[in-house]
Amino acid sequence: MPPILRRPLLALAVGLAALPAAWAQGTDFPTKPITIIVPYPAGGIVDSVTRVIAEHVSKTLGQTVNVDPRPGGNANIGTQAGLRAPADGYTWVFAASALTANASLYKGLWDPVKDVTGVGVVVVAPSFIAVPATLPVNDAKELVALAKREPGKLNFGNPGNGSSMHLNYEMFRQAAGVQMTNIPYKGQPPVLVDMVRGEVQFSVYSVGIAAPQLTAGKIKALAVVSDKRLAAYPNVPTLAEAGFPEANVVPWYGYVVNSAVPKPVVARINSAINAALESPEVQQKLRAMGTEPQAPRTPEQINAMIRSDYEKYGAAIRAGNVTAD
Repeated sequence: MPPILRRPLLALAVGLAALPAAWAQGTDFPTKPITIIVPYPAGGIVDSVTRVIAEHVSKTLGQTVNVDPRPGGNANIGTQAGLRAPADGYTWVFAASALTANASLYKGLWDPVKDVTGVGVVVVAPSFIAVPATLPVNDAKELVALAKREPGKLNFGNPGNGSSMHLNYEMFRQAAGVQMTNIPYKGQPPVLVDMVRGEVQFSVYSVGIAAPQLTAGKIKALAVVSDKRLAAYPNVPTLAEAGFPEANVVPWYGYVVNSAVPKPVVARINSAINAALESPEVQQKLRAMGTEPQAPRTPEQINAMIRSDYEKYGAAIRAGNVTAD
C-alpha cells in the first residue's frame, strides 16, 4: 500500500482504538471524590450556592463532592489552581464575572475561550443601579442628564476593580457618555453605608445587599441589571428598558473545567448539574439566597456565554482604561 494511503488509515485506526477508552471515561466517571474550587471566601453567597449544588450532585453521581474555598488574588488564585489541575473532570472551578473579566485585566492568565469548558450555569445574580433617596433623579435618564450637567461631580462607589458591579457601571457610563468620580471600596457594604450618608451618589449593588435600604426608603433603584423585571420589584425597569441595553450584562454563577477534560466526562458533569437545577428543593434554596435559578444549559451554550461576556467585558475594560489596581 502506498505510504500516502497508509498514514490516514493508521490515524483512523488509532482514533477508533481510543474511542472505547474515551467512552469508558464518561460512563465510569466518577470513581473517586470530586473537588469544586471556589475562588472566594467561605461563608459568602457563592460558597453557599456551591454547597447546595454539591449536595445534590453528590447524590446523583454517587460520590463525595468537596467544596474547597481558595480566595485571593481577585479570584485568580483559586481559578488558576482549578484550571491547572489534571484534566480528568475531578476538579471543577466556580465561575463568575472574574473568569471572563480578569483575562483582560491581568497578563498571563487563562484564555476563557481556549482554556475553559463550561459544565453548568446555576444562577444569575441581578443587581440594582441605585442612588441615594435624596438625589433629585427618578430614573436612569434623569441621572444621566444630571451627570452631564455636572461632569465629574457625582461619585461612583466602586466595590472592587473588575467586579461585575464595576464593569456594569463602566458599560453604563460609556453607553450614557458621562463621567463620574470613581471612589474605590473593599466590597459593597461600605459603599452602601456611604450612599445612605450621601457621600456616594451612584453605585451598583446585588439585590440581596441593597434590598433592606431600598425597603427602608434610604436609596432608590433606578434600574435592575436583569433579563426581566424582578417579581419583588415590578416597578423597577430593567437597564435595557431604561434605555441602556448595552450595559445590561447579567452576572451569572456556574462551573467550568479545563478544556482538555474528555467530552464524555464533561457531558456527565453537565447532566448532574442540570439535574440539580431541575430539583424544586434546590430551586427553593437558591431563591432564598436572592439568586435566580437557571434552566439547564449545554456546554456549548455555556461556552457561547463565556465568549460573549469575555468580548463585552474586555471592550469595556479597554475603553475605560480599567486596571486591576
